[in-house]
Amino acid sequence: MLDFFGSSGPERILEKARKLVEQGKADRAVRTLEKGVLGDKDDFILLVELGMLNLKQCSQKEAVGYLKRAYASDPERSDELITEAETLHYESERPLETGAFLYELSLERRDFDQANKYLDGLEEDDLKVLTERYEQRLDTITKYKSEKDMDKKDVSFFYKAALLFARANRFDEADALFNRAVDIIPADKPKLISEYERLTAATYGDPRPRIAFGDFLVKSGDIKRAMKQYKSAIEFDETMASQVIERLEKIKAKTRDSEVEDYLARLYVAHSQIEEAMNVVKEGISAGTIELGEAVKKLHEVARLEPENPDVHLNLGDAYRDTDSIDQAISQYKEVFQLNSSLADTVVERLRKIIDAKPRSPMAITLLADIYMYQDDVSSAVETLREAFEADEAMADELVPSVKKVLEKDIENSTALLLLAKACSSAGKDREAVVVLDTLISLGADGAKGAVELLRPIVKSDEDNLEAATILGAGLLAIGLVDEAAEVFHGLPDLPERAPRIMERAFEMCRKRPELAADASKILTSFATKDTDVFTLSMVLGELLALSGDLEGAAAKFKESLGVKPERGSDVAGAFERLLEKNDQLLSAHMGLANCLLKAGDLDGAAQEFSRVLSLDQEKFDEIVDKYYEMVRENPKSTAVRMAIVDALVERRMWDQVRDECTRALKAVPAEQSGYFHLKKGQSFLEKGLLSEAVTLVDKAVSLDTELLEEGRGLVEKIVRLDPKSTAGGYSRARIASRLGDFESASSQFLAIQKMHPDHTEKIIAEVRKVLAENTIDPHLHFALGELLLKAGNFEESSGEFEIAFQTDASFADRAIEKYEQIISAKGAFASVSLSLGRAYMKRGSYPLATQNLVAALRADPSLRGPVLHDLNEILEKDSRDITVRFALSDIYRDDGDTERSVDILREIAELAPTQVDAVSERLRRMSEEHREDLSLKYLLGDLLMKKGALQIGVREYEKIMAEHPLETEHVIVKLREAARGEHPRALVGLATALVNNKWYEEATDVISRMTLKDANTVSYAVSLLERIQTSNSSISSASMLLGRLLIETEDYRRATVVLASALDNSDEKEVTLESMLLLSRALKYSGQVDRAKSEIELALSTVEDPKEVYTKLTEMIESEKSRELARVLTELKRNPDDELLRIQAAVLKRRMGDVNAAANLLSFTSENPDTEAKRRIELAICLDVLEEPAVSIEVLKGLDLSDMLESDTGKEVLSTLAYLYEKTQQFISVVSTLNLLVSQDRNFKGAQQRLSRASNNMVVHILGDRPNLIDGVIAK
Repeated sequence: MLDFFGSSGPERILEKARKLVEQGKADRAVRTLEKGVLGDKDDFILLVELGMLNLKQCSQKEAVGYLKRAYASDPERSDELITEAETLHYESERPLETGAFLYELSLERRDFDQANKYLDGLEEDDLKVLTERYEQRLDTITKYKSEKDMDKKDVSFFYKAALLFARANRFDEADALFNRAVDIIPADKPKLISEYERLTAATYGDPRPRIAFGDFLVKSGDIKRAMKQYKSAIEFDETMASQVIERLEKIKAKTRDSEVEDYLARLYVAHSQIEEAMNVVKEGISAGTIELGEAVKKLHEVARLEPENPDVHLNLGDAYRDTDSIDQAISQYKEVFQLNSSLADTVVERLRKIIDAKPRSPMAITLLADIYMYQDDVSSAVETLREAFEADEAMADELVPSVKKVLEKDIENSTALLLLAKACSSAGKDREAVVVLDTLISLGADGAKGAVELLRPIVKSDEDNLEAATILGAGLLAIGLVDEAAEVFHGLPDLPERAPRIMERAFEMCRKRPELAADASKILTSFATKDTDVFTLSMVLGELLALSGDLEGAAAKFKESLGVKPERGSDVAGAFERLLEKNDQLLSAHMGLANCLLKAGDLDGAAQEFSRVLSLDQEKFDEIVDKYYEMVRENPKSTAVRMAIVDALVERRMWDQVRDECTRALKAVPAEQSGYFHLKKGQSFLEKGLLSEAVTLVDKAVSLDTELLEEGRGLVEKIVRLDPKSTAGGYSRARIASRLGDFESASSQFLAIQKMHPDHTEKIIAEVRKVLAENTIDPHLHFALGELLLKAGNFEESSGEFEIAFQTDASFADRAIEKYEQIISAKGAFASVSLSLGRAYMKRGSYPLATQNLVAALRADPSLRGPVLHDLNEILEKDSRDITVRFALSDIYRDDGDTERSVDILREIAELAPTQVDAVSERLRRMSEEHREDLSLKYLLGDLLMKKGALQIGVREYEKIMAEHPLETEHVIVKLREAARGEHPRALVGLATALVNNKWYEEATDVISRMTLKDANTVSYAVSLLERIQTSNSSISSASMLLGRLLIETEDYRRATVVLASALDNSDEKEVTLESMLLLSRALKYSGQVDRAKSEIELALSTVEDPKEVYTKLTEMIESEKSRELARVLTELKRNPDDELLRIQAAVLKRRMGDVNAAANLLSFTSENPDTEAKRRIELAICLDVLEEPAVSIEVLKGLDLSDMLESDTGKEVLSTLAYLYEKTQQFISVVSTLNLLVSQDRNFKGAQQRLSRASNNMVVHILGDRPNLIDGVIAK
């Protein structure tokens, strides 16, 4: 026990209490101690003692309450309190409440270790109870307090819950509470850090507490220790890396820390976040937190993981460059370019920096040149290489490969060629340099100047290098130093042998630079004194003259060459051809070429060239024709020469000679080559007026040679123009047009012949058939054949030809339709024509007309069923919503006896086009009559009628099924149930009837009830059905009660009394009996038997324990009657929406049922009938009054003119309602005046006289109420 000192009042109370306990009077001891508690520090020992006593008595909750009060009275004595509480806690087998108290007290003192020790001593179930307790308390605190309003005590609850959450593996929630706590009380941080350390030690292997601890350390500013926790978390579970990365990124964003950046980079690399890793390294380099050497290592590691990432290599190259490792840097930049050429500019920028710093860096230079070449920037590549060479010629060997790459791309780049030559020469490779300079000279004067400068020292240093001297001469010629060039050439010891080579080079140079031709000619002419090749010299000089523009002089030189060496005629011919390329009108060149070909034995080619000479100069006619005849004598069978002769004669219009020459040619040339001569002979006959002979020859010509078709067509057209009636010409023209593929023209020409010569129809048909047999199908020809057959009276075959035409080309469909209509007009409709006409309409897209004709074809010829069905289905594929074709298909299948398919199609029609339900129904009805035993037809008919909304007819169809097939009753009832879902009265009547007939009385009663609600006109039929039910089974109490209710509504109270009395006699159910009694009482009341009605009410009251039950039931009954009445009225209103009295009646019922707004909406009309309008306004005024708008109500009624209706009940009702409204608004004078008017008409109307007396008194009191003395005086008088 506690050791208390002193002998003040509390000590004496304590001593007394302990004596009472020793005497076994613990209850009195408790009361003694409680009396001593005064609310100050001295209460401490008394409250502790109370706690101990209650603990000993196992009143743990009360004990803990006293201990908490003790702590609150003097917190500084908590050690004493803990010692005492611990002793009792462990002696009492560690109960929950004391454990919780010690736990809370420890956390109040922020002794987390002790708190955890207490938790360790509790059972698992106790921990769960505590967790729920603190969780609820925590919710309450956070719900009603903001963090700024929380104090140390509130924070203690955060800790209490957090430690328990941590034990339940709810680390996120625990961590959140720790952080909130330290936000409120920062001084708790050290304690919490110790708790985190304990928690991480206790959960070895779990990364979550370490993440949380790391976060807390970061918040506390201890980054290094936080890093340790994060690393441990990843060691336990690598999947935590993403969370750690996220945290390190936040740290990095706020502060620069080398350890953070290093570890973050490592994590990025390990998780393939390459770009992020590089960014960290780059930022670290810039900020100085990562050393260059370390950066290179990290980037190498990144490059190993991402070898194809150009950004990695770029950054690695930059790092190498910054560490002065230039070769490695260039290698990385090269890798960048190879991986992503779009980064070329970036690499160029870096290489430029390297070259600026280290000009003698061949790797950088050659890579830079390569990149420029890739970018098609040849000039920059060459300039880079040139600058490098000029800076250090010792790099020549290393630069040559790059220069050659440039020349592979641009062989005529003079700067590159000169650079290559210089590099080769610098490297001691003069012969290679000379070859390059040779190419350079050929490019022009600018290149030649540099070449000459380089060649002069080469030639001077090596006099035996004759090739260099030769090229030097060419270079001198190229730059205009003609004399020096000639001197160099003539100084060559082997000039005769070298001359052809020089001439060739000179020619090639002049070909590129024609302005050098004159100088070159001057030098080459000087070679004639040497032992040079005269033929070659003449040829070259001719070419040079041609280059300088002297084509005639060139032709003369070439002619001279031919004379020197006739056997080289082919070379000379080539020279003449090159002249003709420059000027194809050059007569001397054509003549020279013809002679070359003639000498070479190419008579055909020579004849062709002589023809061109003749076309250029007719004065040479005789000379050329003589040449031709010489050639014919040499080779009589030369078709080309004979054609040339004929062409020359035709050109001179020498038609007799043309005829004779063609005759001779036809005897000499092979038959297969004779077409031309037939044609030209025909032309000669045409020019002589022998037209028929001309047509024959033209036909012969084009049959032998199709290349003559166009020319032949022109001749035939001319013949027909000269003789429009020429039948042979017409046939020929049509045949030629068809052979040319102009079938449209051929067709029109065949028809024109027929029109001109009807007697030729059969022959023309044969001709057209022949043409069609030789050609692919053509719509023009087939249509023409159809027209010809039609004119010949062959309707069947003509119909088929028209069809081929429009099937081949849809544009013929309209024309075909016209022709079919002609056939029908001439012969009437027959199967094949109807079929083709239907297909023509199909082609045009006129599907209804197509269907009509296809069906007509089938009717005319049933054997066409297959084709017609195929076409109809094709229409359906093209237009799936075409109803006409579906009807046609249905009818066909029906006629075939395939009722099932026919019905399926009709069902589709009904679904696609509800407007066609009538037509579908009619077909189904006919099919149903034909197949009386097929119930599916009858059901489908009923279903369609129901779907259409023809419920009465649909129900009738269902009823027919039941009548004809009694076994189908149950199935029909299912159908009727579906129909009745829409609450249509006819459907309900049908269902009710079927149910009664089938003796399903309970369901029938329910349906009858719904039926009468929907239509008041069905009440009498409903009564008859219910009477049938009652007769058959009087125990159906629901039917009896519904019958009784309906009889009451129809005011047949006597029968209602009998029915309801019978229901009471037959029912034992309390609910039914009570309702029957109440209905019976109403029937008796309405029939005037008030006493019996009261007796029934009293009897009803005697059957229940609570009279309210009767009242409730009666109220429900009245409300139900109102609802039924409203439902009937609204149904009637739907049928007669213009019935104004029905609208007013519906409004009254709506208002009585509480739906005042709906009632007012029903009254939103104006009646032309004064009485109806007055009734409308009365009800509207009542509605507005209910809506607390009495003033508006008054205005509504005041607007009525009552002069002609005061004597009517409606007029009296207006006055009565108006008086009520005036009274409600305390307009007492208006009340009196209105009631005076009402009394003058009918003093007894709704108590008008009594209301007037009361209103008069109220008016006097209201007016004189403020003057009591006046009232007394009035009374005295």
